[in-house]
Amino acid sequence: MNERRDTGLDHAAPVGLFRADGAMTLQAVNPRLCALTGRTAAELVGLGFRDLLTRSSQMVYALKVETALLAENRVDEIFLELAAADGRARPVLLTIAAEADGWAGAVCASPERRAYELELIAARQAAQEAGRARGRFLAAVSHELRTPLTAILGAGFLIEAQTDQDPVADRARLIVAAAAELERLVDDVLDFTDLEGGAGEVALAPVDLAGVVQAACEGPRKLAAAKGLTFRLEIAPDAAGRVLADPPKLRQIVRALTDNAVKFTNQGEVEVRVGRDGADTVLEVRDTGPGFDLTDAARLLSPFERGPAPAERGFGLGLATVRRLAERLGGGLEVR
Repeated sequence: MNERRDTGLDHAAPVGLFRADGAMTLQAVNPRLCALTGRTAAELVGLGFRDLLTRSSQMVYALKVETALLAENRVDEIFLELAAADGRARPVLLTIAAEADGWAGAVCASPERRAYELELIAARQAAQEAGRARGRFLAAVSHELRTPLTAILGAGFLIEAQTDQDPVADRARLIVAAAAELERLVDDVLDFTDLEGGAGEVALAPVDLAGVVQAACEGPRKLAAAKGLTFRLEIAPDAAGRVLADPPKLRQIVRALTDNAVKFTNQGEVEVRVGRDGADTVLEVRDTGPGFDLTDAARLLSPFERGPAPAERGFGLGLATVRRLAERLGGGLEVR
């Protein structure tokens, strides 16, 4: 068998690859292993891997490699020396893992390994910088959108307040509703990019939990009333005291969850409960909306994921942002 007939090995790989039978007799090799040993594939196939090593490395192989293969069915990056055909000793790192019918191994020259590590570091740094650039771009665009959005909302409110003509008032309300929805999307992007970039550090302080929750629920309560929904808020007596939290972030969590519940509930009610579970404070937001399949629960907490309904709008950042905010406050988010 030569290196071109074995499709199970990567012939373009920059490391030596081989397959061997249970006795570690080479069955297939790639071109890089041929180059490392200075032998052709025809010369290598049929040899025991131990025969490729210098005498001192053969002793190491017997003591360490064979023992590890018997005990763990693998060996990770052990230093050995290949006896090249030109008589030189070539330092390498050997990795072997068990397969169904034998062994698969990789042989990496020590200088090459360092080069691969540097390439991986550079690739990771490039990916991180790309992520930071994406965050800066989204934040800049979102900030630029705020000014015209504020003007649109202000003009819409003025038109709505100053006209008695139903068609004009209806159009003004449509403008206000659309601008408010767009403003919410912009806020979602800004909140998410801030959290991604490590901004928005937590400033814990004793706060009146009941007061924060009640204030945060005022806007959603009005939205629920406009949709004909019942909005209930229940704060257990043992949860009505002061807690250690970041007030703006706590309000943001409550507002986001209640807004979400009202948004996706067309009939019935939205219920907010605050209680205690041992030493923990628990905020629960329930609604009579369409719900979701249990298999979607974890996915809905990930960025840019939305429910299955085709009519759903948004970027899928709301619950992901709430989860990260809750974790910043030492808590968590669960969905049922």
